[in-house]
Amino acid sequence: MVLKALIQSYRMESGMYEIECQPFPQFLEPKSELIGHLCYFLEPYEPTGFSIAYTLIDGVVGLKVLDDAGNDILIDDLNSQKRMAFDANVGKFLGLCGILKIKSCQAFFTFVDGNSILADVYTPHKFIGPGMLNDIFSRAFTTPKVIKTAAYKEDGTETNVVIKPSKFMTVMIDGNPTPLYVKK
Repeated sequence: MVLKALIQSYRMESGMYEIECQPFPQFLEPKSELIGHLCYFLEPYEPTGFSIAYTLIDGVVGLKVLDDAGNDILIDDLNSQKRMAFDANVGKFLGLCGILKIKSCQAFFTFVDGNSILADVYTPHKFIGPGMLNDIFSRAFTTPKVIKTAAYKEDGTETNVVIKPSKFMTVMIDGNPTPLYVKK
């Protein structure tokens, strides 16, 4: 109940603080920019679900709950599966942000076999790498399973995987920088 009041009061004062939010990162077709880069090959997941954006300014915590496209939604508008995942994860998320002294981030939750997983985390201006996601967040959350890490090559041997470079990279798509995440 306190969390709901906090979010509602934050929304009323949203002109005072702005949380930088992103839509759920979508997957691209394989790109030549990945060739030779160390990449994480992950078990597949769909880039859908919800995200929780967090900011801490002058001791005031601000939260937003967003849909796949990055639009604000009310907690009460989440379907039952997403609401259960939100309820199970928001306290851990806020606690971890406090412990790590994170001032602003956005956590992306998706579902694999009906279970929520923390698929990605956005910090101001970039997504964290999959190694950092596993190293920092996997003790509190289920994260995508790493199949292997290897230099990317376009040989067609990898199928049914999500591929993310170990260092965050973007490509320009329609004039917009887009995370270089690939699904094969």
